[in-house]
Amino acid sequence: MINNYTAISSGLASELDRASIALVVASCDKYADVWDPWFRAFSRFWPDCPYKVYHLSNTLHWPAPFVRPLLTGTDYSWSDNLIMTLSHLSETYVFLVIDDLIFTEAVATSRVHSLISQLHMLEGNYLRLNGIPPCDAPCTADLGVINPGAVYRTSTVMSIWRRATLLSILKSGENAWEFEIAGSWRSDAFPRFYATTRADLKYVNAIIKGKWSRQAISRLAASGIEVLLGSRPVMSRREEFANSVGLIRNKCLYLLPSNLRRPIRERFGPSYRR
Repeated sequence: MINNYTAISSGLASELDRASIALVVASCDKYADVWDPWFRAFSRFWPDCPYKVYHLSNTLHWPAPFVRPLLTGTDYSWSDNLIMTLSHLSETYVFLVIDDLIFTEAVATSRVHSLISQLHMLEGNYLRLNGIPPCDAPCTADLGVINPGAVYRTSTVMSIWRRATLLSILKSGENAWEFEIAGSWRSDAFPRFYATTRADLKYVNAIIKGKWSRQAISRLAASGIEVLLGSRPVMSRREEFANSVGLIRNKCLYLLPSNLRRPIRERFGPSYRR
């Protein structure tokens, strides 16, 4: 563990240029109905975001002056769309955000930049701003190491990537779920993957299997973000319950030693390797 945390956090904020970080909202045209609540929540809860905001989609994009569109034209695949657009960016780091993860509370800009600065100081390749799954070993007061072999090592949930590393791990033809599974195997060749020791960002997973989550709609409403329904179905109570059971199963998986989690997940679920 790095004990001189104060030296790391204080020295790095000035070294890491905020222009070297791109926030990329990964989406596609068929999720256009999600953009209104996403960008309203973003504008409300992170109005001072200091990074360039890119919106990845096909032919449509959110028409806000602060948004830079990344249009692929044809919707190839989740990974192909990312490969195509990331190859044209120049920023060193990519804050990858999936458009169905919608903020519900204020984002502390100084805190986020401090965490990315620590990643930079450690010459890291990846940082998940989420404590689930738990990290494998402590590193700083805020970050822990994700070892090779860890389950969901390439989780896309609120993740910071060295852009070159992400491009190296992405594989043509994969969707986001396949990338999280198969990409974890490919990521084992790369060191210095980290996760925060606590959840610094508050958000909801609004779309599950193509449908609005009832719980997410309620949480967004409580945060002052209304969702206009109609073009996309809402999960039934039975579907919501089944999803909750799956989340409990994952929490049980995370109670096991880290080196057992991936083999067990592979044993009882679909396997997508290299």
